[in-house]
Amino acid sequence: MTEAATGSRAETHRPPRVASIDAGRPFLPTLVSALLDGDLVPSFRWDGRDPTALADALILVPTRRAARGLEAAFLAAITERGGPAATLLPAIRPFGDVDADEDLFADEGEGEPVASPLERRLVMARLVLSWTRALAGTLINPRTAAPPSLPASPAEAVRLSTALLTLMDQVVSQGVDWRRLDDLVPEEHAAYWQMTRAFLAIVADTWPKHLAERGLADPAVRRHAAVRREAARLAAKPPKGPVIAAGSTGSVPSTAELIGVVARLEQGAAVLPGLDFDLDEEAWGLLEPESGDPVPGHPQYGLRLLLDGLGMTRADVRRLGGVPEQAARLRLLSECLRPPETSDRWAGFAAEIAAKTFPLDRALDGLALIEAKSEGEEALAVALALREVVEDPAKTAALVTPDRVLARRVATELGRWGLEIDDSAGQPFGHTRAALLARLV
Repeated sequence: MTEAATGSRAETHRPPRVASIDAGRPFLPTLVSALLDGDLVPSFRWDGRDPTALADALILVPTRRAARGLEAAFLAAITERGGPAATLLPAIRPFGDVDADEDLFADEGEGEPVASPLERRLVMARLVLSWTRALAGTLINPRTAAPPSLPASPAEAVRLSTALLTLMDQVVSQGVDWRRLDDLVPEEHAAYWQMTRAFLAIVADTWPKHLAERGLADPAVRRHAAVRREAARLAAKPPKGPVIAAGSTGSVPSTAELIGVVARLEQGAAVLPGLDFDLDEEAWGLLEPESGDPVPGHPQYGLRLLLDGLGMTRADVRRLGGVPEQAARLRLLSECLRPPETSDRWAGFAAEIAAKTFPLDRALDGLALIEAKSEGEEALAVALALREVVEDPAKTAALVTPDRVLARRVATELGRWGLEIDDSAGQPFGHTRAALLARLV
């Protein structure tokens, strides 16, 4: 057996090192402090003087935005500790970009160009329209003799193809085989299901054939294959410095594999975001029971699967930074989100509140509820709250919302007072000044 293979096997069987940072703590600064102080990887501690000591470290984070934020957190911590003015930071990469330069050295057959986002959308829209023309005449409702409602215009096909691409990427990320669709519903049942199956054949059969004809690779397939190759590379030849996988729940199988490899390295560690230590064992077990239905909609479901895959329990996970000051609020959120099968325990929690053994006032401190009558009133209320914060130089504020319409409304309201905000989600091209001018022309 070769030396590399022996090292790989030794690293693979090492117990995983996993920690968690509670939701009440700033994730990136806490992560940086734990690494510098030696609390995360015991064999590594920054002495505050060597400007190259951090250069051998590798930190994997979920997104490029998180990578930029982590760089800023390192610079702030080094400055605060009086470190060298010129310091080499760790290599910080998003999980999906772990081997962005690998194509330069790929073996034959592994370096196919990737289909561009524009080509994916245009080709998928064309395939949807082709499917409509081919099958619309054969799929007639047997009762009404009417054809099914299918995308007939290019605009409808583009919208449907976008949703189809999203579904395709989700299936690829979970490693599911499209052929399993054939076993879900018998052939003689559900005519509309058979139509759906024929429609999904666009991504199951036609799209792979198109890629093969063009000599292209699907970006989602390439991305997850790259993550798995990085996991194999780290297991076979571990770096000499610390390796940290931070901020991911491991909901994607390829990412979970990479986290498992990193956590078992001699100088590796995985840092989870906000593992719930307050949820009782019965409720925790119901998230993924041995028999019965799981609760995939619970925010801790992905972390439960990740710990199961690592062969760990919550008791094996260390809490970086200790229990936060917002411990009461975390307990309240945990109770609100407990699985339905254990909601009968709310009665006991209500008794704790009534007996003053649970500090409800502390849990709700700083929270406010505003019931708006309309979307415009909602945006105005948020804008006023942000404006109040701006008047105090010592305070900062942020609006976190998945509703892009609300975000734009709030930005418009603030603009009336001469306040310009940084929308991290960007601005749709159609709303830029150049695009507005083009539309008016």
